[in-house]
Amino acid sequence: YQQQQNAADYLHKLSVLLRRTAITAYPQSFNASIKGTDWLNWLDANCPALSTKFSSESGQSLVANAYQKNPQVDANALYQLSK
Repeated sequence: YQQQQNAADYLHKLSVLLRRTAITAYPQSFNASIKGTDWLNWLDANCPALSTKFSSESGQSLVANAYQKNPQVDANALYQLSK
């Protein structure tokens, strides 16, 4: 993201990475078809040590802006949330 400033691509790749991580870490219990707010709530429930939650404004951009052509996102906040 820092080189190309392509927010749509960043959101897509981050979402794929989070889903692949969830499938790997929870192969028996993760439902890969989960979407939207349910997906953010699942991330919150399975990442309890986070001080900021995926259901916060930063995390909401993963679902709210995922299909916009030129989304406005706080890439740094998403990076901090996802690491």
